[in-house]
Amino acid sequence: MVTGRKLQLRHARIGIVCHQGDLYIAADTALYKYTLSGNQVSRMYGDTSGTNTVYKSL
Repeated sequence: MVTGRKLQLRHARIGIVCHQGDLYIAADTALYKYTLSGNQVSRMYGDTSGTNTVYKSL
């Protein structure tokens, strides 16, 4: 990662982790994988049965 770089992501962020050159973004109801350049690779997990369903499991 580069200090001072800003990425525009499409999701509200609860948590962000960088692992092996990828960003993992935890939102309220989903977990997303992004490249370091800010491109979304995949939606890895989603649970829309309630609010903060991903946050509760972190």
